Amino acid sequence: MKFKNSYNESWYKGKYEYEPDKNHIKWHKLNGPGWYLTSKGWARGSGAKNKPSKILVNPQDTVPSQHHCNRLLANSKKISPFVSSGITYFKSASNEVISQIGDMRDVHYNFDNMIIKFADNKMAKFSSRISSIMGYVFSLSPDFRNQGKRIMDYDENLIKNVKEYIIFEQEVIRMTGLVNDDDTITLFRNTDARQFLSQDHEFGSRVKYHGNNFESWTTNPNLTLSIDDKHKMKICARVPLHACVASCIGRKKGREFMYKDDGECEIMVCGAFIESALIVGDMTGIKLPGFRNNYCNDCKDNMINFAKKHKWNKNRRAKMCINYRILAIAKRIISSFFKGN
Repeated sequence: MKFKNSYNESWYKGKYEYEPDKNHIKWHKLNGPGWYLTSKGWARGSGAKNKPSKILVNPQDTVPSQHHCNRLLANSKKISPFVSSGITYFKSASNEVISQIGDMRDVHYNFDNMIIKFADNKMAKFSSRISSIMGYVFSLSPDFRNQGKRIMDYDENLIKNVKEYIIFEQEVIRMTGLVNDDDTITLFRNTDARQFLSQDHEFGSRVKYHGNNFESWTTNPNLTLSIDDKHKMKICARVPLHACVASCIGRKKGREFMYKDDGECEIMVCGAFIESALIVGDMTGIKLPGFRNNYCNDCKDNMINFAKKHKWNKNRRAKMCINYRILAIAKRIISSFFKGN
């Protein structure tokens, strides 16, 4: 079976089939499409218990502090430089999450190191391993990075750790205030037509998208980077937060994402969840009139709304103080009553 691109194989509606393969060394011998990784082999078909592209449930809901809300409001006033470079250095977002659930970048240092090397394009050997891990996490087929390479063995503990790491990263992204009302984040990517399943490739066209298990997107609408230096089309999509895997946001010194461009503003995504994208331009810039301004205004509104949702005003704070005092008095009365008896 040849994998030329990435794969959300959930469209496959054939009969259920299962191929035992504990060490996952038979993938290149499987016939036909639709196969995806399981813990002890491969499965495909509508009757499969493990549905491809299963969503990773995020139980966390980090609450921003008042200080962080103020930072969001301040950054919203300079939204264009924020989405084009400032998001990378937004330590307030990562610090908020670290203070509440711990620093999963440190806890799962080895996986984070893989992510950094992938982002910096320094160690290509990690790309196939990360692709395999994403296959296990989201029940996906191998993508092109695994062609001709042995797929890693299933490691339940590693997968558990990676899920914790991903949830942490999703919370950091949420703390930027850029997440839309439908729990997506608007991102851009420079790519070529090989990832488009539609024939119309004109500016303004919406195309069906064939995403990889693991790929780089950005909040920066102006990014001109092309890793292979070939001409690319610029696409935009509302990416589900549950598809986000890692980010450049607020990283420690020495562990940043810095490849060729300070404005990369990378967010790593499992592209199998992205069904369609809008062609907004090419590497030289956005070609749709007014699109960039509309994007920046949406980002600004999202940040302001997120901050105001969590920011206490004076009246609410005073009301909470009164309620707290009443509760404290009630507790003392009840306590004295029981002591008297």
